[in-house]
Amino acid sequence: MTADTQEITERAAAITQRVLGLDYTALWEYNERTGELQLATTVTSRKIDDETIRYPDGFSEQVWQTFISDDVEICTDLSPIPENLMSESPVRSNVLIPLSRKGVIYAGSMDPETFDETTVDLARTLAATLETALERAEGEQQLAQQNRDLAYLDQLYSLMWKIDQKLVQAGTVESIDRAVCEQLADSDLFEFAWIGEFDAIRNTITPRQWAGIDSSYLDDRTITIDANATNQDPVADAVSTQDSQIVADVATDKRLAAFRETILARGARSCISVPLIFEDTLYGVLTVFAAQLQPHERNQRVLDELGRTIAHAINAAQKEETVRTDNVVELTIQFQEPGTVLARLARNADVKFQFKGIVPDGNDSSHVFFTGSRTSADEIHAAGRNLAAITRITRVAENDETCMFRATVSGSTLASQLATQKGAMRTLTFDRNAAIAIVDLPSTADVRPFVDELQRTYSSVKIMSHRSRDRLPESVQDVQMAIREPLTERQADVLKLAYLSGFFESPRESTGQEIADLLDVSAPTFTQHLRAAERKVFALAFDEE
Repeated sequence: MTADTQEITERAAAITQRVLGLDYTALWEYNERTGELQLATTVTSRKIDDETIRYPDGFSEQVWQTFISDDVEICTDLSPIPENLMSESPVRSNVLIPLSRKGVIYAGSMDPETFDETTVDLARTLAATLETALERAEGEQQLAQQNRDLAYLDQLYSLMWKIDQKLVQAGTVESIDRAVCEQLADSDLFEFAWIGEFDAIRNTITPRQWAGIDSSYLDDRTITIDANATNQDPVADAVSTQDSQIVADVATDKRLAAFRETILARGARSCISVPLIFEDTLYGVLTVFAAQLQPHERNQRVLDELGRTIAHAINAAQKEETVRTDNVVELTIQFQEPGTVLARLARNADVKFQFKGIVPDGNDSSHVFFTGSRTSADEIHAAGRNLAAITRITRVAENDETCMFRATVSGSTLASQLATQKGAMRTLTFDRNAAIAIVDLPSTADVRPFVDELQRTYSSVKIMSHRSRDRLPESVQDVQMAIREPLTERQADVLKLAYLSGFFESPRESTGQEIADLLDVSAPTFTQHLRAAERKVFALAFDEE
């Protein structure tokens, strides 16, 4: 309740007592939030000690009936005083007067027959006057609140317009981030803001830009996303749910307990974390802090729209940068439970492993190489033997922390599917729930058809990040292309299989006979293919022009 109506409410009983000249008055106020009538104020004359007034069981029901009937209730003679009404009070007559939806006024006198027709009419008039005063005060306060809301909205939308203008001028992701954070922090509506970068491989968010706050709050701050955690940081929840997260009170919300003192010391009491999403791709998370409790209800809707605008601007800037610098488009793609053989292997073994390479073996089978934790080697072997699609699984190399495995699998794999697309797969990681791939696309490629093609095979495909990245140096690309160009497909497969199997390590991790067996050829035939491939590669290095 605002100050004006509160003042009228507090004085209602005193006004009634003074106008009617009675010994005792009280106001029962209606609480719209709880739906109950509550004793708000009492006023007594010097004849009565208000501590002697007692309201027996059932009196609250009498007050309630007066409130809902909206009719005056009069009792002209309480002599002898009923014990169930006021056991110690000398009040001999009283009246209950409803104040419409505001509550009920109770008035009592030490004398019987006090409330004649004239007094009751005066009481009705007084009640009507109080109702009118309350309604007028509420109307004025509502108008004042509307004016404050309009002024706030004017500030908010003016701020959004300024940010939009800055986004139009910004040409890089860094300048977009900086413009957004600075405009928000410099406004009177917010205290500070920061934008976090999502790493889909590590499943973390780290700050990439901020304003209105010194770096000490964000130094070394890495937020880890854990879908199974309770009271997770709201920034992590924004990434997990792809929805904005509101902290109404920093002082009490457990999700920010670790940073509570730091945030409060910088004048903030609430915050909103907004995922920056455009065309189902996450471009970061914007978190904005405000000084008031419970962020203004308009903030979330406006900041949600701002989040989409920022994401669109980042997407456009990355495309422009890619075209201008001849970069590549780097996509981080999540496949939720893709169902392929390697995904089932990771789920059954309850491990995480990194794909290293694939060599076709003919007859719809392939040799797949991947690394996993050395401590999980036995689980991987056991799970592999129980999968029908894996005909053989072998540990081909190991060090103190990891093991390299080679699995001969039948059917299509996620790696082979990605290899047939227009992109170049850089990394592919599997765990028990998902696979995450980082793929480079040509700068001229359209991302949407690429994703649509994957979604025809896999039901749950999500672009976790989308950014422009420097292309490999031309000298590196030239060497790679020059090596592959003279090799036949068979020679390339033999060379790759030998390399991944550790044939060139010292000591060798796989013998020539073992690799020949994998290729289903004789050892001399393997040696013949290998030497032919080596001769072509060495010729590139040592032949004269």
